[in-house]
Amino acid sequence: MLSVAGEKEELFRVIYDDGVQHPHDAPRRFVHKQETVLGDSNEFTYHYDAYGRLEDVCRDGEHYSHYEYDDNGNRLLYQKCAAGVSCRPGQRCPAEIERGGVYDEQDRLLGYGDASFAYTANGELYDKIDEQGITTYGYDELGNLLDVWLPDGGRVHYLVDGRNRRIGRQVYDRDGNVAEEQSFIYLDQLNPVAELDGDGDMVSVFVYATRPNVPDLMYSCKDPAAPVAPCNPGAPWRAYRVVSDHLGSVRLVVSLDDATFGEVVQRMDYDEYGVVLTDTAPGFQPFGFAGGMYDIDTNTLRLGIRDYKPILGRWFSKDVFIFIINSLHSYVYALNDPVNFLDLFGLQPIQPVPGKGVRLFDFDLGHLGKFTFRFNLSGPLGPPLDPRALSEYQQINLNNFLNNIPCDRILSPLPKIYRPIKLPELKLDDIKSSINKYFTNINVLEITFPDLTLKFSY
Repeated sequence: MLSVAGEKEELFRVIYDDGVQHPHDAPRRFVHKQETVLGDSNEFTYHYDAYGRLEDVCRDGEHYSHYEYDDNGNRLLYQKCAAGVSCRPGQRCPAEIERGGVYDEQDRLLGYGDASFAYTANGELYDKIDEQGITTYGYDELGNLLDVWLPDGGRVHYLVDGRNRRIGRQVYDRDGNVAEEQSFIYLDQLNPVAELDGDGDMVSVFVYATRPNVPDLMYSCKDPAAPVAPCNPGAPWRAYRVVSDHLGSVRLVVSLDDATFGEVVQRMDYDEYGVVLTDTAPGFQPFGFAGGMYDIDTNTLRLGIRDYKPILGRWFSKDVFIFIINSLHSYVYALNDPVNFLDLFGLQPIQPVPGKGVRLFDFDLGHLGKFTFRFNLSGPLGPPLDPRALSEYQQINLNNFLNNIPCDRILSPLPKIYRPIKLPELKLDDIKSSINKYFTNINVLEITFPDLTLKFSY
């Protein structure tokens, strides 16, 4: 369970498995979810085929969506079921939207619904033709997506560094003028810690604590009412809580500022494969489904070193490690089970596993090793929480995290990829004051890395 509450009301609650009526099935997949977002409550059930691929989603007792795949995992059919149809797992439904997929012998998508596709000789998606027109994609020699030419004549250009990280984005109108520009500073291979505008001025800072792929705190001078505009001169910096689900998908961004404390400035909802259904402030922050960097102009996600198209449920390019790791095939995302799996680096699906005690996440990153975040609660908070429970108490007190990991006295065994960045521009006392109103203090924080355990007592 994940629960986040404001001063007066509960903002977000998700119970992924009640453990009795809807237990995990044998392979430890979620089969049931109760979700309440800003007072809107829905109950979902998930059904899988014999190969563990997501087959049906039901919402509030009605059939919501249905999927079919071929032996290679290619999606042959997607149905968005019409309203009022009773849940019938394993069966097709009367559909409001229906799209079928056609593939070649290399698993490249040739047609999906009314759209047709073409690929480069290396297997990257080259163009898409649909009722909106032609969308064309360009890549560098390593397969990084660099350009998207849109049907309206505009273009989105991406900047990628030597470590295959997306460090910049430029949007051009049909006349070739720059309409929007942003760039990012990274902490490590995965996590951007700062966003800059076209003039190189810092507009947002991101702080990570309980998730490896999405921040818990955002500190920004941007205006949620004009989310893609640069900061106004003299605009105040405000703290925001980024609320995400078990995959790291951003669901709410909540103000921690004194004047607007508890106000939700952005809400994001997705379907099961990450298609954005609701976004109340597009572009306010760069994260989306599964913590990927979401592009509002192309409706795509950058996850590590590859790009993902949620409406297709596929990667743009082939998996470079297909013959090295256990992969279904080169284009499938998360083994066709996006409810339970995510892909941090675009290389291998991994599963956030509820473990013993209150261990929240246990990731096996191959050559990067295996690391675990563990949070132990005691004292006035009562007994340890249920192993599968994710409550507001487990949303680590970010102030404690910042103040108790000595940025300038990091122990040498700590791998560089995990080292926190020191940001003197932030007024930590101001952040401490606002966050302590929103988070519950924790007794003990224990973080276990491949070669080091850090333990802090408060």
